[in-house]
Amino acid sequence: MTSNYTYTCEECSSKSVSFNERLGEMTCDECGLVIITELFEETVLPVDKKGDIVHSPDRGKLGSVINGKLGKVAKHHHAKSNYSSYIMRGLSFCKILLANFTSSSSIRDRCEEIYITLYRKNIINRSSYEDRACAIVYYCLLENNTPVKYADVCSIEFQSDKSKVIKLVKKIKKTFGKVTKPIDYRYEIERVAVQVLNNVGFVQQCLDIHDYFQPIINESNYNIPTSYPVAIAWIATNVNCRTDVTASMISRNCNISRWSIRNTTNRLLELIGKKEVKEIRGKELK
Repeated sequence: MTSNYTYTCEECSSKSVSFNERLGEMTCDECGLVIITELFEETVLPVDKKGDIVHSPDRGKLGSVINGKLGKVAKHHHAKSNYSSYIMRGLSFCKILLANFTSSSSIRDRCEEIYITLYRKNIINRSSYEDRACAIVYYCLLENNTPVKYADVCSIEFQSDKSKVIKLVKKIKKTFGKVTKPIDYRYEIERVAVQVLNNVGFVQQCLDIHDYFQPIINESNYNIPTSYPVAIAWIATNVNCRTDVTASMISRNCNISRWSIRNTTNRLLELIGKKEVKEIRGKELK
């Protein structure tokens, strides 16, 4: 019941491929990649006592059509079962890394879509699984208007080479296009605040300071630097007279120099007519 077909495997380029009529599967004899030609959820192919296929109509027994939401889930799961072990391994690296930044299922699905497209176009296949994951997660978060730094995405899980990841991101942008959406700084500030001190009250204080400065920045020629979120955290610390957060703590937890924190803080304070952070300590910004 197994017939040989002239077919080239997408995974390993082998031409040794077999089709099993009973299971409705075309399988690569070399790497085991399975291409479903007759979905089991949709059709039953019964056999007689001799083992020959009997093409009879489906009567709603085992293997009948699954309707509604359950059917969609079953088909989605079956589609994933067609992925090779190489693709599944790559996707697992993406999921592990992405979990450090968000639990969004839509971003996770987008990562999967991008990974498979790039893999089938042979764009990322020569890179390590770690570098692929870093580049794809970086791009997806950027696309979602919730960007992270290269340093964070490269070091938080795999210790990947930043230069290699940047090159991969450039290839991804060529395939899917450059991201032109404005950055959602509230997301970045919330993420930095959690890095500094995983405290709900502190996170909200940082967001409040950002909301205060945002319209002022929009009306000025101020270009927001990458150190902006940590400067907001330092200003929030002083405005609210917090004793559980220090400049050294912010510098250490966010991997940024104290000079950068102080410099960006002073530039922000200039926008409201202040020169030093001590001028706002314990005072409400108006």
